[in-house]
Amino acid sequence: MLEQIVNRFPGISCAYVDATGKVTTEYYGVSDKEKNIAVDNDTIFPACSMSKFVTAICLMKLHERKVIDIDASVND
Repeated sequence: MLEQIVNRFPGISCAYVDATGKVTTEYYGVSDKEKNIAVDNDTIFPACSMSKFVTAICLMKLHERKVIDIDASVND
């Protein structure tokens, strides 16, 4: 699967946390094809539609904790 992802995108970064809390980051490909600049810890990627997904999860968590009421008027 990694090969398919790497072949589809010029550069990607991955980060994950294991059960012990250890954070691992990995970088593949390039951030600039013309200059052949490798993806690294300082590479900035556009959030695109990912921000909608993250916002929705945060709102559901706040609703779950009764911090907000998703049925209330958005103007409130």
